[in-house]
Amino acid sequence: MSIYTTQDEEISLSSILHDYSHAWSGDPDDIDLRAQRFAQWLAEHDREQMARAWFIGCNAGIRWAQGNADRPLANPYDTDTEESC
Repeated sequence: MSIYTTQDEEISLSSILHDYSHAWSGDPDDIDLRAQRFAQWLAEHDREQMARAWFIGCNAGIRWAQGNADRPLANPYDTDTEESC
């Protein structure tokens, strides 16, 4: 499986990692090093995105609570039928 394809197919993280680590490398040690560096970059990128999402969500929640304290916000992920916050 490759991300460089003309046919429709699912693109997975493993196929992206495979293509990135094998691009412009012929040495097996270089392939392993590139795969490790990509995994480290991806972990740091994911951590930064999660931290940013938490910050934005926290600020939005605080602003909502300050302006709408008398109306509780319904949780769309709650499976109960009652509205809860």
